[in-house]
Amino acid sequence: MNPKVSILMGVYNGEKAIGETIENVLSQTFGDFEFIIVDDKSTDFTQDVIKKYSAKDSRVILTKNKTNIGLTKSLNLGIDLAQGDYIARIDAGDLWDKEKLGKQIKFLEENKEYVVCGTRTFYVNEKGKILSRSSDESIEDKDIRRDLFCRKAIFLHPSIVFRNIKIYYREFFKYSQDLDLYARLFFKGKLYCLPEPLTYKVVSSNLTIEKKYYQRQYQNIAYKLFRERIKCGKDKLDMGKIFVIKKSKIGLRFCKLATSFLFAKPRISKKSFILSSSCLILACLLYPPFMLDYSKRVANIFFCRKLKLNSIK
Repeated sequence: MNPKVSILMGVYNGEKAIGETIENVLSQTFGDFEFIIVDDKSTDFTQDVIKKYSAKDSRVILTKNKTNIGLTKSLNLGIDLAQGDYIARIDAGDLWDKEKLGKQIKFLEENKEYVVCGTRTFYVNEKGKILSRSSDESIEDKDIRRDLFCRKAIFLHPSIVFRNIKIYYREFFKYSQDLDLYARLFFKGKLYCLPEPLTYKVVSSNLTIEKKYYQRQYQNIAYKLFRERIKCGKDKLDMGKIFVIKKSKIGLRFCKLATSFLFAKPRISKKSFILSSSCLILACLLYPPFMLDYSKRVANIFFCRKLKLNSIK
């Protein structure tokens, strides 16, 4: 008999964090799942850790890549193997509240018109200390659709559960593959976010500015393709267009400098509007692409008032 849920993880050199995550998943009060872990040719002892748990619990399924193929392709291999009615995502180091999976499945079982359900999130450091709590994600479908169109963050990737309709991550997206997935699930059914913070996301010190530099470019492409789908029903990536990701050392240096001001914003008191705004303005002046991104967001906010996003399927 097939499990109700297939939990997917793609991992590379995650030996330090993966054990805690596996134990956390296995402690969920909802237990009708398979946990598919795709090891992307790790060079540390990640596979040994996974094997230890798979020997104790048959729900833990290890799949080994012969070569390092990246997260996106690894997740697609997991989707090919997934037998559950639903797919959940988690990354090594991230944790769930023990009731998370059960609450999401209950919602999706009772509301067949919904295709994806996320949760709000606690952000924690590598020692497990809570740094902040996300509280601004929209809950209802119509508001999530508006936020997606307005280039505002919606679901965190490790928080989601979506119906297994064999929709795959597009391999072009080295980063922001989750954003592109949401932009396509947008047309498959309704979207919902549980109001409780049931996901714990590790804010890693290893997240480099270089990754953010490239991630921003992938995000912009995902939003562009999303708008094309709204207008035409398909996008240029579907039609074979090749997008080029810029690799400029000068641009990367300015991005690093500008991002240092953006990182300073969370450390500034929320009451200090002048300081927070000054950091944002400096970042945009130092790295004009940030200014362009924020301009597009503002333009979309005005435009989406004329568009009934909740009627688009």
